[in-house]
Amino acid sequence: MSIPLKAGAVTVTHANSNENDQIFKAAKVIWGIEPDKLPPEKFNELKTVLVDHLTKRYGPYEVEGKPLDSGHVFIICMEPEVLEPSYERSPCSLGTCMVTNAAFKCARCLQATYCSREHQEKDWRRHKVECSSKK
Repeated sequence: MSIPLKAGAVTVTHANSNENDQIFKAAKVIWGIEPDKLPPEKFNELKTVLVDHLTKRYGPYEVEGKPLDSGHVFIICMEPEVLEPSYERSPCSLGTCMVTNAAFKCARCLQATYCSREHQEKDWRRHKVECSSKK
């Protein structure tokens, strides 16, 4: 499984892998976190999405737990309008966010990156001081 690198790409974890492996693979796609660094609360959150067949948004990713073939799987897709061909892995500039593959850039300074417009808005109070000093 790999990170979707183009708009609308879909990644599906393997139905024949065990549940914990799927959760760790999904965490790697969503947050870029290795299994030994994944906080228990995030592991449990993803497990709930998988087992209860929920759909949840994580920054630019939509993650859906689904029964497929022989077992439960995650289907992970990227918002179509988010990615550009020059997509790079960058951490979200909102300090409390764990996303390491933020796809939105501040249109003003082009330096700060965010995983969602919501996080960009939450960080604006802090970032506007930094952003205006780069003019």
